[in-house]
Amino acid sequence: MQTFADGVNREQASWYHHLVTDMMLITGLFARANGRDFGAPYWQRLERMVEFIASIMNVTGQVPAFGDADDAVLVRFYPTQDCNAYRSLLATCGLLFERRDFLAKSGPPDDKARWLLGDAPVACYAGRAYEPDTQPARRTFPDGGYYVLGDRLDSMDELRIVADAGPLGYLSLAAHGHADALSFTLSKSGHELLVDSGTYAYHTQREWREYFRGTAAHNTLRVDGVDQSVQTGSFLWGRRARVSEVDYQSDAAGDRLSAAHDGYARLPDAARVARRVNYERARGVVLVHDELRSRGPHLIEIFWHFSEHCVVTLGMHSAEASCQGTTLKLTWPRGLAARLVRGQENPPLGWRSKAYDVRIPIDTLVAYGEVTGDWDGTTTLEIG
Repeated sequence: MQTFADGVNREQASWYHHLVTDMMLITGLFARANGRDFGAPYWQRLERMVEFIASIMNVTGQVPAFGDADDAVLVRFYPTQDCNAYRSLLATCGLLFERRDFLAKSGPPDDKARWLLGDAPVACYAGRAYEPDTQPARRTFPDGGYYVLGDRLDSMDELRIVADAGPLGYLSLAAHGHADALSFTLSKSGHELLVDSGTYAYHTQREWREYFRGTAAHNTLRVDGVDQSVQTGSFLWGRRARVSEVDYQSDAAGDRLSAAHDGYARLPDAARVARRVNYERARGVVLVHDELRSRGPHLIEIFWHFSEHCVVTLGMHSAEASCQGTTLKLTWPRGLAARLVRGQENPPLGWRSKAYDVRIPIDTLVAYGEVTGDWDGTTTLEIG
């Protein structure tokens, strides 16, 4: 009941998806070892959950930090804290389900696989070459609302976009969801360029909790300085943005995703937000077309969060980020101004959290301006 049929956990949070998957794996193996197997539907759903992890993971093992994360694990089988928990889970499940695509992305099985499966499955891995597939198992997760766009996926030359067009979170609390509708992450050749800001902490100062789960901490558009969904507590939401009109297409020309949300229909002058992400395969260019439909004036802000490994320079009409041999030129919509923010504390902006209770400054570009009535603007992302 807590996981969609497409394999996405309903918390809408990458780490909790991993945690629930791990819980199901260990519990299922425990039951099977005691002659109380849960049956085929259980294992089929678990395999689809692992497919989701494999599909959103880039070629170097990084997974977008959608939603909350607190670094919790059910059992810490490995002695060091720096283990890639996602790859570890892929390795165990690759052996369990005999999935070459999982093993190609996981690397060699670790101690966890030996504890859970024994030596025999691990020995079968030794000496075999598992080549990455040209495509992930799946690229669309319509129930959970996640979509993968890009080119040469799962190769060292991949361009990978993971986009969020899903619900806010699970049940009435939506406790671990973030106000990130229509946001996305982008990596090239396994190097992160545009990132999700993460979580930082649950019970620290209120302004930091609200920032990291708010719209300004994600690669999406904000209207009139307020979040898409209304925060009413550290794990509570009031009125939620609802995503609609989702359309995903992929062909020889490229990949396209469009969607809209009603998060700003609550404003005195109701506003509708829509976004279309178009990856043009021939040019290797990503076009991000944003729309605002309203009557009166509104302040709009489009946020772009760069990896801490990027060196970002701001020009008159564009910004350029350089990251480990990869470049990203971002040209914001005409008529808007832009500023670059890094590690600002009041109000918080320009931060990333890669582990619980840890935050680091990152460059965040904000394209902003006041518009009246219907507005359209296109951001161009050129990856070199």
